[in-house]
Amino acid sequence: MKLVDILARELEEWPLDCGSCVQDYDREVRFSHGAASDFFAKTLADKCPKIAAEDGIPYAGRVTRAEWQAARDALLALEPESVAWDGEGLPPVEAIVELRSVSAQVHWAKAKIKFASYNVVVWEWVGEPAMNPLCTAYVHSLEIRPLRTAEQIAAEERKAGIRTMMDEIGFSSSVLSNKDCEILWDAGYRKQEAK
Repeated sequence: MKLVDILARELEEWPLDCGSCVQDYDREVRFSHGAASDFFAKTLADKCPKIAAEDGIPYAGRVTRAEWQAARDALLALEPESVAWDGEGLPPVEAIVELRSVSAQVHWAKAKIKFASYNVVVWEWVGEPAMNPLCTAYVHSLEIRPLRTAEQIAAEERKAGIRTMMDEIGFSSSVLSNKDCEILWDAGYRKQEAK
């Protein structure tokens, strides 16, 4: 498989200020001007003799942002849209959802469901290159929810900010103090960190 095809599948967003990238023998994708963006692809691309001859290093091809964008657009045009799920029952196969571990209570992350039964869920992470593409867990050990809209995310951030404001001011949970904090939050007031 060509490197451009691998990147179209695995790379959600091209790093800023990077003109091109290469992949070396251990699957590491290296971007020009940005070691922070480098990652290990799931697949090793076919070797490109032309690139190896130029650099003397057996890179598996060089890809520019324009080549990646064209391949990504073509791939997305072929892929079916994500399957909708309203949060009732188990998510259908190919649904893109947010999930997290019940016990760890870590942040929510995007995942694409590959299999779901009443005992087990199999998924792959969306937008996060990983060494192990498929993950498995018992249903009871996961929290799964539909993707949130931008409005839902903003409402949750607002609610959390107001709750933090009330805690830091020392208000009780009375209706009046909650309303006061809502007014302050909506007016743009935020805690300023001391320097």
